[in-house]
Amino acid sequence: PTSITIRPSQPPADLINFIHYYEAEMSGGNGTATKNEITYLTDQRFLSIFFKNLEMATDYSFRARACSELTKLCGNWSEPVTGTTSDGPPSQPRNIRISCKHYNITKRNVVNVRWEVPESPNGQIVAYQASMIGVSHYKSEYGEAKKDTWGPKVIHSKENTRSVDYDNVPANTNYTVTVSAQTRSRRPGAQVSASCTMPPTTPTQIGRINWVKVRNEEGNWIFKVLLPRITERNGPICCYKIYLTRLNGQHVSLPDSPDMLHITSFAEVHASENAGGTYLAEVFTTPLNATDVFVGDGKNNPVPGTLCQECLHLRHMLVTAEPTTTTPLVPSNFELPNNEATSAADAGEGAPAGVAPESRTGNEAVAVEDERKASSSHGKRDTFTKVPGRYEPIQDGLIDDYSNYTGFVEIVVQTTSSESNYVSLYSEYFKELSGGPYLHPVYVQDNVSEILHIIIQVLCALIAVVLCVLLVLCFLHRHFTNNIAQEGEAISLGDSLSSAKPPVLPPISKDDLPKAYNEKHKDSDYGFQHEFELLPDKFIDRTTKNSDLKENMPKNRYPDIKAYDQTRVKLMQLNGLSCSDYINANFVIGYKERKKFICAQGPMDATINDFWRMIWEQHLEIIVMLTNLEEYNKTKCAKYWPECTNDSIQYGDLLITFQSITYHPDYIIRTLKVTKRSSSSGEETSREISQYHYLAWKDFMAPEHPQGITKFINRINSEYSLQRGPILVHCSAGVGRTGTFVALDTLMQQLHEEGQVFIFNTVCDMRYQRNFLVQSLKQYIFLYRALAELAYFGDTEIDHKSLASTVEAFKQPSSENVEISRLEHQFQRLKAFQEDTRKTTTIGSCEENKKKNRSEACIPYDKNRVILAPIPGRDNCTYINASFIDGYDDENNFIVTQDPMEETIFDFWRMILEQRVKTIVMFSEIGDGPNKCPRYWADEEMKYEHLLVRYIQSESGPYYTKREFTVTNCKTNDTIAVTQFQYNGWPTVEGEVPEVTRGMIEIVNQAQKHCSQQQDIFTIAVHCSLGTDKSSLFVAMCILVMQLKTEKRVDICTVVRKLRAQRSLMI
Repeated sequence: PTSITIRPSQPPADLINFIHYYEAEMSGGNGTATKNEITYLTDQRFLSIFFKNLEMATDYSFRARACSELTKLCGNWSEPVTGTTSDGPPSQPRNIRISCKHYNITKRNVVNVRWEVPESPNGQIVAYQASMIGVSHYKSEYGEAKKDTWGPKVIHSKENTRSVDYDNVPANTNYTVTVSAQTRSRRPGAQVSASCTMPPTTPTQIGRINWVKVRNEEGNWIFKVLLPRITERNGPICCYKIYLTRLNGQHVSLPDSPDMLHITSFAEVHASENAGGTYLAEVFTTPLNATDVFVGDGKNNPVPGTLCQECLHLRHMLVTAEPTTTTPLVPSNFELPNNEATSAADAGEGAPAGVAPESRTGNEAVAVEDERKASSSHGKRDTFTKVPGRYEPIQDGLIDDYSNYTGFVEIVVQTTSSESNYVSLYSEYFKELSGGPYLHPVYVQDNVSEILHIIIQVLCALIAVVLCVLLVLCFLHRHFTNNIAQEGEAISLGDSLSSAKPPVLPPISKDDLPKAYNEKHKDSDYGFQHEFELLPDKFIDRTTKNSDLKENMPKNRYPDIKAYDQTRVKLMQLNGLSCSDYINANFVIGYKERKKFICAQGPMDATINDFWRMIWEQHLEIIVMLTNLEEYNKTKCAKYWPECTNDSIQYGDLLITFQSITYHPDYIIRTLKVTKRSSSSGEETSREISQYHYLAWKDFMAPEHPQGITKFINRINSEYSLQRGPILVHCSAGVGRTGTFVALDTLMQQLHEEGQVFIFNTVCDMRYQRNFLVQSLKQYIFLYRALAELAYFGDTEIDHKSLASTVEAFKQPSSENVEISRLEHQFQRLKAFQEDTRKTTTIGSCEENKKKNRSEACIPYDKNRVILAPIPGRDNCTYINASFIDGYDDENNFIVTQDPMEETIFDFWRMILEQRVKTIVMFSEIGDGPNKCPRYWADEEMKYEHLLVRYIQSESGPYYTKREFTVTNCKTNDTIAVTQFQYNGWPTVEGEVPEVTRGMIEIVNQAQKHCSQQQDIFTIAVHCSLGTDKSSLFVAMCILVMQLKTEKRVDICTVVRKLRAQRSLMI
């Protein structure tokens, strides 16, 4: 880092033999001194002149000339060249200052650290690193000594920011911060440390404390307060104080928080029958040994310890004008602290100095509060200053059997804050209890009782209405069950209500489909909801007798999904058994009766034989399977085919043989052979069956992108002919996904031939043939969406043979606008199409994570954002501006992210390690500035908290630079090898793309080749400035190259739309 090597250019060939040494001259540095170097030649090809022991981060000027030993002369000096030495490690930052501050109002704890630039920067300071660790010693809720360690938490700041704040840190903790500067070498410099202690505060919360009423040994009713055990993590607890409030027979208005109550004495509270108020009953240090505290028993427990006596100073005392009682206010064993003096003014009017507290009367020490501060939702905190010689009255007298009581607990913590000596936390009010055996009516103005009465009255009225409706329904049910239909079927009330003839809705033209979809999408899909509810569930002329037979009920996977008798598929009877002809399947007619479907439930283990019998008897050659064998840990369909090539399974008299399998991104094509041997002649007859198994469709749901299912339908239709018989379609129940598939096939043909569709009427016709087809609202909405997109974009698949000619045709002027090409016109339509806008970016947009985004225009969607593993003791550490992006096979093969920032480099490497990313593709220039990427690796190794990133080697090519790293988790010794490809040829003008495609194709091939060498599932991390344009172009190229190799066709429009739906500003 403190040396520079210069290399003179090679001289002409005719002069080489006359040059024997070189003179070099260097100038610069802090002074103007000139240094000469003489280098004798050993080999002209490897000539270099080495200057060492230079100053760090300093500019130097060099020149050289060639000399000859023969003439002792030298040639002319070369033109000077300049060089700069590398930055070195800086010295420690100066004048570090640290402060620990607790804010009473917001209950926030903030550690502020400030410093000044190092005395010796040794280069350009680019960042500062602050690392803080905290240590706390306290007692647990069980009195055990505990030690907590917080952090370490590291914060990186820019060179012009020389302060950091650690917010929301725990209280009662000693914090030590270590700060160091970093130059462009990325090596941290000398460290400087400072410490401070966060003051104690009250426990986090206390909530409502329970109490119960019990009898003591004397037979009197007393209260038992069940105190919870509370940890002293936030600060040492000085004492616990229990207050009781007597509720008199009049209206009692309790403030929302106990800290607003006026505190008097036991004597004043019980002075008369109608008296009331709040008094202090018990004070003690800790409930460790006895969490059950008895109050109201007339026994005053001794006040232990000097520290607890200090609690009695917390209230300002107000001297009343007239005495009312001579009851002692504090126990007789209570003594003043030795370091406190009591003056006559403090003791009360006319009282001499030094009078013991027990000699005071009730009127001489009536407590009032004059200062209340912040509160929380679970308890109220107050801050007080000590008033020497003034005490709160403590007396736990006998409670009144004819009064109701409530109460609360105050927890006092001694603090070291400069603002106050003590802080308090208040519990919620106890539930109301009577002093005797019965609860007496007291009107507490919290409106709870009134609300309960209103609720009970409303519920009673609703129950009465429901009973009346049930009586009417029972009467109607008896009336309608007496009416028998002509076919001998009883018509139930439910049938009569649900079998009303559905309306006939007008068709929707091709051009109006996108608009109709958007209109029905408004107001939380109200238009779709209303239309879906009009679909019929039952028909008066459709029966399900065979499904309801006792012998056939076990053959139904779901009890409510039955086969209509009028359209069911009838099997040939076996051995004359009438019920052997049943299978849960119905015929459904397609568009203009050109195609017939059989919609069936997925076979069960007991019905696989019947399933294959149906295939053989109905001469079926195409099976469409729309379910997986298991979904959500539930069996959805029995496996009815063999697994491996040439394997065979016998089902009844049919032999099923597995022949071949072809994989596609979201579906599989299996070829099966069915063989039947004639029982009479012994001859074998075989048929070939094609099973199209769609993998990306969950039960009751709809596919995320309709392009996949429409391509799937087109692929099946390209293989279908009338000679292949009906198409068998099944999912699990044979109504939801199956009905959606058949409806979409029918409506796609109708849209193609007529230029319009009858979506509602088509589904009604289909439900007349099998119940509940298109079962859910999401599936019904999906029909509209798929047809709207098909009408808007058309068929965008391009065969590989016509790809070149199609590209040339797209360069020609558009028929709708001659000023732009067809390609530009399609992209304008793509941008104008209104995609689903209900994607949220709540996490990335929140205030804590805004600083981690390079731009608010590109924030990852919550649905597919990368979530980092949480770090104990650190808040908001799971967010990074990165998104999972589906690859060719619809898996999360890519992570697209923005360029790391100085403060997110650690998060970037965390993501690489946690997601097991072994390939990084970089489309950014290294440097400073908003559009450039900081160098997130060092020349040798760099440690980011517990991650060690080690640079191994690099290799330069014409289009990219290849670097290799290892990333190690120092806590777990988990290490992965990572290869980075940095693209070199992207134009610097914003919005431009490379003029030639060879470089992009090369880096795509290299990245995919590197991933194919990995044994596990690969993920490629791609980043550019915002993680948008350049990254998305690379991902699209990867998908399209795979599509072209696998399917011999590409769908550029669909790929781009999918990318734009997963992250903003893609393509």
